[in-house]
Amino acid sequence: MNTRASITIMACTTILVCSMGLAACGPTNNPLFGRVEATVGGYQVVVTDCRSFSLPQVETVEEGGQRFAPCKDSVVTVKGDELFVNGEGYGQLTRGDRVLVEHGKVHVDHRQ
Repeated sequence: MNTRASITIMACTTILVCSMGLAACGPTNNPLFGRVEATVGGYQVVVTDCRSFSLPQVETVEEGGQRFAPCKDSVVTVKGDELFVNGEGYGQLTRGDRVLVEHGKVHVDHRQ
């Protein structure tokens, strides 16, 4: 199958699935194309390069933290104001910060 046909099939599938009411589809979430977004511990988190047919909910974890695992290699946890991605600590967050996990790299946009 050529690239153009593959892209057409993927686009049609996305339109069909989203039109059926898949909650994950919307202006900021498109798991079929690899971009998902959620609020985790009060912080906006965007994960790219994570293709899936569904979007998991944010889960509450021990010590009042929250966990968002849209794909196996992108597990984002916020405990208090501390950020962890795939079990590795990335330090303290400040209210208003945004987190981007993109191709395995973690970026924090510190906003005032």
